[in-house]
Amino acid sequence: VVGATAEKLNVLIADDNQDAAITMGWILEAKGCQVQVVEDGSSALKAVASFTPDLVL
Repeated sequence: VVGATAEKLNVLIADDNQDAAITMGWILEAKGCQVQVVEDGSSALKAVASFTPDLVL
């Protein structure tokens, strides 16, 4: 999205397609987000113990 910013958002990306997840993470980081990438739902549940997301993808 041209010109859009998402500063200060914490985004958790859970996707078994690691290439897609990492690429999405790079894009969101470039827009100002804090991003954590995990490979599946159970890893996402573990991640929220130390990372409080505003958005889960």
